[in-house]
Amino acid sequence: MTNKQLTSKSAIKCDQKPAELNSPEITKVMTIRSTVTRVCEVITDLHFSVPVALSKPNVPEAVDDVLTLRGVEGNVAVVVEKWDLMKAGQSGWLEVTGLLEDGTAHTIKLMSGEPLTDNDEKNGVSRPLLRKELNKFPSKTELTVVFRTTVDACCEDGPVITFPESTYTLRKYYRDLTDFNDKTFGRWERGPGAPDPRDLSFESLGVASDGTENYAVLNYTYTSKNLGVILHREFDDLESGTTYAFSASVRRYNTADPTPKLSLKVDNVAITSTAVLTDPNTWVTLSGTFVASSNFALLVLNSHERDPGAVGNDYLIDYLLVEEV
Repeated sequence: MTNKQLTSKSAIKCDQKPAELNSPEITKVMTIRSTVTRVCEVITDLHFSVPVALSKPNVPEAVDDVLTLRGVEGNVAVVVEKWDLMKAGQSGWLEVTGLLEDGTAHTIKLMSGEPLTDNDEKNGVSRPLLRKELNKFPSKTELTVVFRTTVDACCEDGPVITFPESTYTLRKYYRDLTDFNDKTFGRWERGPGAPDPRDLSFESLGVASDGTENYAVLNYTYTSKNLGVILHREFDDLESGTTYAFSASVRRYNTADPTPKLSLKVDNVAITSTAVLTDPNTWVTLSGTFVASSNFALLVLNSHERDPGAVGNDYLIDYLLVEEV
């Protein structure tokens, strides 16, 4: 009879039963190429399982399993800590799956059978999860992160093992920007302070550095009846108790009197003072905050100048922005 000594990071006792070698966690199947000769019998390829502690994939930026995205830029990392018997060259699959707005499943493949590198073996696996991919998911989506890898069994490709999966709730800081560059009002609507289609039009602000042409809304006050609500929109996707900032970028269009006077309102309550636009060369930002009392809120850009029969009270609106603070 011939015997071989097994050297492993996990100690195995001779009197252990097979069930004791299996863990509720994932196990590594070891194959010993040994030949044991007994009377009229030859036994080769002894198989047994060695417990290996495997950690869940981790998103370090998440807090209490909630991944909060602030702003509009910046990627996050998905990390898998080092594990016993990890070796460079093993193939790895790292995927993040969630539901899109229409309810269909979408999977982001951070690794797709790519070999682990020497750096992976030294420091653990880390791959970037791009913001542009995360932005495809709506807020409050549950993201499932799964990592799989192959196991080398005696110099041969072993089975693919799946690590314990992790789940995170995606929370995107609310940001709704209407910049009018598509020459539409988006979800905003004309109010009674712009009763004629000729009151509001779109004015080019020139070509941006990326080659796209920017536009603003021009209130040329054609009817001279432009007092009150100019643009309004009912939001239905806010969170009760959350604080939001509502802002607008505006500029006087010419020097004709009277001078434009504008403010912002939420649910018929002013959240800014009345801004007097005196300089046709300077953009002014109107901005105020409010706490949502429900999912719904009516937001308004309001004019305080009627301009009866005059030629002034003309102004540009570059954007309207609502964002969580």
